[in-house]
Amino acid sequence: MWTKFKGTSGRCNAHARAAVRLGFHDAGSWNKYTPVGYGGADGSLILAGEISHLENNGLQNIVQIIQGWYNEYHTYGVRMADLVQMGATVATVTCPLGPHMRSFVGGKDSYNPSPEGLLPNVFVDADSLIRLFQDKTIESHGLAALDSMPGVWDILFYPQTINKVAVPPRVLKFQSDEVLSAHPDIEKYVRLSLLGVNNINKLTECTSIFPAAVNSYTSPDQNYLNEWLGGSMSSIGGAVSEAVTLTTGFWSRLVFIPGLDSHDSLLEKDAIGFDVAGVWKGSGVCS
Repeated sequence: MWTKFKGTSGRCNAHARAAVRLGFHDAGSWNKYTPVGYGGADGSLILAGEISHLENNGLQNIVQIIQGWYNEYHTYGVRMADLVQMGATVATVTCPLGPHMRSFVGGKDSYNPSPEGLLPNVFVDADSLIRLFQDKTIESHGLAALDSMPGVWDILFYPQTINKVAVPPRVLKFQSDEVLSAHPDIEKYVRLSLLGVNNINKLTECTSIFPAAVNSYTSPDQNYLNEWLGGSMSSIGGAVSEAVTLTTGFWSRLVFIPGLDSHDSLLEKDAIGFDVAGVWKGSGVCS
């Protein structure tokens, strides 16, 4: 998985960020009032077609990737619920500065669609968000963001959200993040990967197979990233999304449009996919 989630720059790419979101959306569509077999970390976002829900828009590409892995390895005992959550935790550690978190397999798959309306709305107030997660048996909830340094785990999430450090123009702050960061009960990050899982004692820990965490990182192309984050160089957005190194080899593939002299005039010479080849091939058994 990690090779699918990492670009040539060493940063994690758009697939990694989507995998983190997918894991949250699959697990988070549950609360303590949800009937057994409906909602939680059960793979139903893919298996039950929940990708059609409005809140899951934008996850189509990562769903196709996870579905492909499932089709290839399901006969070996690999479950969709495990692929979704493993994808989220592998993606997290693939991102430089991302935490190395415990991860488990053995969850049950479900073809029953999760109830709608159980994921947080970006426009609600802090107290409503707290109540929403209390219903998920979580008393305090921290949010992990992958935003201001594309492809690097965002340790500036809270300082930016509460306006203690500058926020680049291309970084979008949700209203819900702003009100949540100011709420006195919020102190830590919480993972949701075991919500709705009713066979926890039978799970197998797979953390040992993860790549090592990247605890320090210096971007080789930070100047270009800063320009893009600042609102210029729009044409390199695709390369930034795929975590391509914006150095000599990259710029040799671009040309300037005659008559224009800004970086925004850059165009790709040809339609080249920046996807990184390679898929983690697991057997469904951890050692």
